[in-house]
Amino acid sequence: MGKEAIRWIAAHIKRPLFPVEISGYLNEFDRFEAALASGMGGIIVINHFSKGDFPHLASSIIFDRPALRNRRFLIPIAYHQYEEARGPAALFGVELAPLVTGDTVEYFEKHKETTGKKERKIIQGIERVIANRRAGFLTYLRTAKEVLEQGGIVALSPQAGRRPGLKNTSSNRPIEILLKNTNNNVILLPIGIGLKGVEDYSFVTEYNLSKKYQMNVGRVFTKEELMFAASGDESVDQLVIDLLRQVVPESYLK
Repeated sequence: MGKEAIRWIAAHIKRPLFPVEISGYLNEFDRFEAALASGMGGIIVINHFSKGDFPHLASSIIFDRPALRNRRFLIPIAYHQYEEARGPAALFGVELAPLVTGDTVEYFEKHKETTGKKERKIIQGIERVIANRRAGFLTYLRTAKEVLEQGGIVALSPQAGRRPGLKNTSSNRPIEILLKNTNNNVILLPIGIGLKGVEDYSFVTEYNLSKKYQMNVGRVFTKEELMFAASGDESVDQLVIDLLRQVVPESYLK
């Protein structure tokens, strides 16, 4: 069975079991899909508070829309989360780019004395890559460049990790680097994510299967528009944070 068929099945099984409310500028999906059809690459940026955010994005939007379902789909992921996610991702043809983040270093320091077999395997892997974290980042950039120049999609969060509020905690400007790294024109789609009825996002870090996801679609911007708009004092990443601020739930901004 091919990747597209598996993604279709995943979307149609998930839809009645774990419904997602999608609102906002829904016509922007048409602009995003038309841009990809013309050969542009697509970047989807979301706020990120739990392990369930990217799987719900994939199954509710990427897998559920015929114009997106067959495209390459890449997600950068913190290295200490990679082992847990790589199996399901491979099943659905989702490419993961494991990176050593600040959260990965913190995880290593917290668990480096552990004796559990599973944890030891993760810790040993982190120990091997932590000293050469730049190599992992360059591999990610090469893969992202390839995906975007093939009309694929890269999904990421400018927060550089799971956070209970909308702040840019990375000084590396991941979105600006990604835009400058590709020769192809790129279109960016911001989507604000929340959970129905949740007022405090400090304690919703897992998959949230018992909660209803809400996704609010923002307006799309081309690479040229973003780079021009950020030509002053504001960085591209801060501009994207500001765009997300317009579509995330108010409770996520508290």
